[in-house]
Amino acid sequence: MMRTAGKPHAIRGCVVAGIAADRPAGRHRDNIEEWFRGYGVDGFLVHPPYLPGGIEDFVDLVIPELQSRGLFRAEYEGATLRENLGFERPKSGYAS
Repeated sequence: MMRTAGKPHAIRGCVVAGIAADRPAGRHRDNIEEWFRGYGVDGFLVHPPYLPGGIEDFVDLVIPELQSRGLFRAEYEGATLRENLGFERPKSGYAS
């Protein structure tokens, strides 16, 4: 859990997949991991309470821990969406 001035850091007012914040950032990470591993959830909508700082809190406090747990990519392997999804490039109807 992140701490600021000796107090647990909470992401105030952020909503992650229906969970309101005002809770420690660690709770978000744990909930996301539980849903991902237990229920096959493959994506989340993050709604920060204000911009740009609200999303910065989520990125700085939650994403690094999800990356260390293997739940969020640090970088993509391919150069295109098709490559990252594992699809082959379709043959052109115009090429011979």
